[in-house]
Amino acid sequence: MTPSAPTRFAHLIYTSFDDGSGSGGGWQVKDVSGDLDPAERDALTAWVSTRFDLQPVLERYPTPEAIEGRERRLMYAAVPGGAAYWHTAEAGTDGSGRPGNIFAHVVLDRAIDDPIPAFRPIQLWLSPSWSMPYGPAATRSAVVSSTSLPEPGSAITREKVLAFLTDVSVFRLGVLQVLLDAVAHAWEGGPPVVLLTENSESGTLWIGAVSFFMSPATSRRFNWSTHDRAGAVVENIGRRVHLTVAPDSEKESLQALSGIVVLDSQDDPILGVLDGVPHRTHHGVSVEVTPWSMLAQASLSDYATALSVVELQDAIAEEAGGEGLSPMWPLAIAVLSFPSLEDVKREASRVVSEHRPGSLLPESRLAEVSDEIDAEFAPQSAVEAMAALVRSKSHGRNTTGALSSLIRLAVRDDEWMSLHPAGEIGAEFAGLAPSVFSTDISALLGELSGLACDRFTKNADLTVRLLRIADVLVATNADAAVSFDLVEQLCQVFENVAAELMDPAAGPRIVATVGRRLDERTLRLVVRRTLATMPRLREVRFGHRFSAEVIRWVAPSKLDVPALCQIADEKNQLEYPYDVALFLEYVYSTLMLDWASPPERAHVREYAGLAVWGILDDQRERADPSDRSEDLRALCRLNTLSPSDVGALFKTFGEFVPPEAARQVVLYAEDTAHLATVLAHLIAAGHRPKLDGRRVKSDQVTIAWGALRGLADWGDLTRSAVVNFIDTYFDPIMNDYNELFGRSIAASELAQDLSQKLGLLFYVAQSMGHDVSAYTAECRSHLIATAESQSGQLRALMARSVVDVSRMAGKSFIDFVEQRYQRPSARPSREDEFLSELVRKQLYSGPSDSDSLRDAMWPLVRDMAAHDAERIFANYPRCVGEWLEAHGIRRYISDIRPSEDRGAQW
Repeated sequence: MTPSAPTRFAHLIYTSFDDGSGSGGGWQVKDVSGDLDPAERDALTAWVSTRFDLQPVLERYPTPEAIEGRERRLMYAAVPGGAAYWHTAEAGTDGSGRPGNIFAHVVLDRAIDDPIPAFRPIQLWLSPSWSMPYGPAATRSAVVSSTSLPEPGSAITREKVLAFLTDVSVFRLGVLQVLLDAVAHAWEGGPPVVLLTENSESGTLWIGAVSFFMSPATSRRFNWSTHDRAGAVVENIGRRVHLTVAPDSEKESLQALSGIVVLDSQDDPILGVLDGVPHRTHHGVSVEVTPWSMLAQASLSDYATALSVVELQDAIAEEAGGEGLSPMWPLAIAVLSFPSLEDVKREASRVVSEHRPGSLLPESRLAEVSDEIDAEFAPQSAVEAMAALVRSKSHGRNTTGALSSLIRLAVRDDEWMSLHPAGEIGAEFAGLAPSVFSTDISALLGELSGLACDRFTKNADLTVRLLRIADVLVATNADAAVSFDLVEQLCQVFENVAAELMDPAAGPRIVATVGRRLDERTLRLVVRRTLATMPRLREVRFGHRFSAEVIRWVAPSKLDVPALCQIADEKNQLEYPYDVALFLEYVYSTLMLDWASPPERAHVREYAGLAVWGILDDQRERADPSDRSEDLRALCRLNTLSPSDVGALFKTFGEFVPPEAARQVVLYAEDTAHLATVLAHLIAAGHRPKLDGRRVKSDQVTIAWGALRGLADWGDLTRSAVVNFIDTYFDPIMNDYNELFGRSIAASELAQDLSQKLGLLFYVAQSMGHDVSAYTAECRSHLIATAESQSGQLRALMARSVVDVSRMAGKSFIDFVEQRYQRPSARPSREDEFLSELVRKQLYSGPSDSDSLRDAMWPLVRDMAAHDAERIFANYPRCVGEWLEAHGIRRYISDIRPSEDRGAQW
């Protein structure tokens, strides 16, 4: 079963009592109602005061009449989840006979914003609903069961408060004005106020005076206490109690405290002037004047007028919705409805504008009234409007009205705009502004559009003006304040003059005038969007469209740079496509033009691939026949393209991508699906001749490397295919690799599968008699060792007669001789196993006698040092037979004729 929601009101009573259970007595919660949870209970009891020091105190044995009329204290303040009332009164002795017991009745309001009932908290003063038992028996039996608002009392009513204030026998309006303004400052975060009075009755009427000059709903956010001495006032400061009433006797103690404003209800203050000198009490306290006091003072010209104004104020507040209203806004609207109060019309109009509630519906009657007042009394200059906005911000008020006035004036004041960047305004619209704001801004944009199309207009100056206007509108979130698509209209107007930024003379001048003060949102939503999409852009080559000053200024300083493959993916919607477009221009200009510093180039070097995309995309979009291959190659040689990047380039732009773009990927990337895509495109490029029949050397080399890495298995190749491959690709690959080998790090980082294929290629080519003498000995040795480490591949190549078995036999014999004479560098020959395997399978086709073995050895021996060759020559006659026997080749020889003079033939 779902538990029911708690009631709006909950009650708690607290006193010192002994319930007779033997558990002892003392201060404790006596009873509760309204389903108080532990947190609420703790918050309410924490603020219960167990001191009661109001005068006069009851006698030891008071009469029933004295008990009924005894002094009491009521405090109202915000608590987590709402607000609460703490009503305390003397309760005589406790269960142990000790005097000084008090009884507290606390009420929690969990929904202070509910418009019904429309009451002010001070009206609960002297409510008959407050529980006030006296004596131990009465306190012990006291219970609470109500979950309703206490019944309003009759002591504080609108009529009694206004009669108190308009009493001609005692002039109270001076104190009221200072009190209202002091409370206004406390309301907005200023120091709390303490009012000294002669008795609690007048104190509650002063609280009522403040309460009735605000709406009922607003008054429920006004915190106060009807009585506290200096010690308790210190606690109230931390609790943000706006107004505390204290007895006259506490004057010296209170004036010694810091952080509060102490006023005296008996004072005759010197009244100040709005925006001028402050009020000043006879004790030297200064209070800045607000319009609130002036409106209240004018309303209190007589009782009847005051009653009518307050009644109308409450009706206006109810019509506006009540919630979130400033204390003085409904009063200002009411005052403006009375011609007799003409003297404060300007002050009231200022309040209507500066305190306009954000919740006011744009098409409502009150919104129309406010708009009319704004039109008549709004500031007349941007300077005045800025001052009004500063006032609203400093007091934490809704800034919609003040901000709309400022923007309407500022966008037509070129001098003010040139001196004040948008960032100085420091406020933003959170919703619709008065309708006149939309009307004015729409009209302004129409005028600017007309000027942009006028051939007599100096477009560079107009561009500066338009950029400043756009910046003010975008930086203040004016798009949320108007009834049309403001950003779209700004872009349409700006497009008429945006080409000025491409002019090599006008562009830098515009940037210098505007400065680097544009809000990033303005650049993103208006400037970059317009520049990236305007037709004029496609008339100039990518990377050469803007001067250094302009591209530095317009390029995004903070961008989550997408990968090239993300840009290429048509399904991927980039978050900021226009920012990316201008960033690509910036990268190209920084890397390829001569204006950038080394640190600037280093900063964007990793994004060189994006500039490659920019060039290719521009050529495609503009059908540009110009040759930009050198630009592309220079960017590709920065080696920043990943396999997915290169794959995306080939997939999107095909033959427009120079094969050299894939060089780093082919040589060093891991074997992935992206690599397979790249190799497929390179293989296709290898079979697609250029129109002029010639290829750039770097492209040829990359295609050759791609062909090698694209070989699936050497064992699948016929000898004729291998010969053709070597004739086509061997020299470009080896010439390039020989250079890489000189840079050992570059060679060692070669992809493992490519390194192995290169070793086999070299071994096969050499076995076929290809001249490799141009390559360094270290390079040759490294590649032979790489090939020999792949026994399975070599065996397959020999079996298919791809590898020259005769050379293998010659190498095996040389190693055989070295082992016989135990040379330090001698090692078992890797070829022995291969040769024996061929013989066993009857696939051996190499030398089978002394003459053929000699011929097989010769290409190897002639590259040896003289003394090493002589040793081979000297031992050849003695070792040839042993070698043939050791490898089982003898049975294939019909007649072996060792000859003593073979060495002489060498």
